[in-house]
Amino acid sequence: MCKGRILLLGLVMVLLIAACGKADTMFNQSYIIVNDDQTLSVTLMEDFTESYYNETELMEMVNSEVSQYNAGRGANAIGVGEHHLENGLLTLELEFADVQSFNDYMPEVVFCGTLQEAYNAGYDLNRSLNVVGNEGTTIGKNELQNMGESRVFILSGVMDVQCPDKIKYYSQGMVMLDAYTVSATGSGCYFIIY
Repeated sequence: MCKGRILLLGLVMVLLIAACGKADTMFNQSYIIVNDDQTLSVTLMEDFTESYYNETELMEMVNSEVSQYNAGRGANAIGVGEHHLENGLLTLELEFADVQSFNDYMPEVVFCGTLQEAYNAGYDLNRSLNVVGNEGTTIGKNELQNMGESRVFILSGVMDVQCPDKIKYYSQGMVMLDAYTVSATGSGCYFIIY
């Protein structure tokens, strides 16, 4: 009887701990997951309904491109993960060892680091960011200049982005999907501070 209660208590604790983690996010489009070590997990979601599209040929091309890139940059700079085709939507998972590998391979451009590093790299801090939890409230250049050590992910393109920690501020033109994830609604340069 005592062992049963301990087992039940242990199961309840595991479920409570699991519930405190990130919820499964329903992504609207291709997305990037920013990992704590600044590696990037990317899932591309593309329409694949044309009759002349060939999944096997596409994957051969992707694997060939990635192999060529890795030969010049390093064996694990880009990894090709799972892919599947369902209802005319092709999803392809890619793992990038660093931001440079992503920027070399993908059409979108990203930056991951601190606000001070972004400023030093030439990113303009003269922008308004939405404050999470205070709808209608924004911060601007003056506040951003005083947040030099804050972590930032910058996206030039249209994707969803999930950060490793809760988002504090995000660019206008983005929509919050959950505490960790935002969605770019159109082309632009987006800042996400987490």
